[in-house]
Amino acid sequence: MALNTFPIDSNQGNSVIYRFSVDSTTPSLTVGSTDATISSGGTGQYTLTFNRAFAANDYSFTAQAQGDELKVNNVVKAVGSVTYEVTDNSGTLTDDDVDILVLGSLTTPARL
Repeated sequence: MALNTFPIDSNQGNSVIYRFSVDSTTPSLTVGSTDATISSGGTGQYTLTFNRAFAANDYSFTAQAQGDELKVNNVVKAVGSVTYEVTDNSGTLTDDDVDILVLGSLTTPARL
């Protein structure tokens, strides 16, 4: 008996999850370098540019600075990149390594 196959309809488009680890000294990506590049706009300011743009800027971006009492702020998303800043508790920009997760669709989702 032959097995019938059917396409799987999804309204999620071509969904991906990217993981990045940023080394702030260069800056460089120690994880995820095949999916994006990283550049610095000055102390504590970074732009992550994706090799494949997302379909829209409604993707999820979460990041954690590795240093104690440091945080990622002022996240600005575009379909092809995301910029962010790393600050200490007083709001002073500082360089620090960051771990990042990004979840989104590379294509416009189909309407079911």
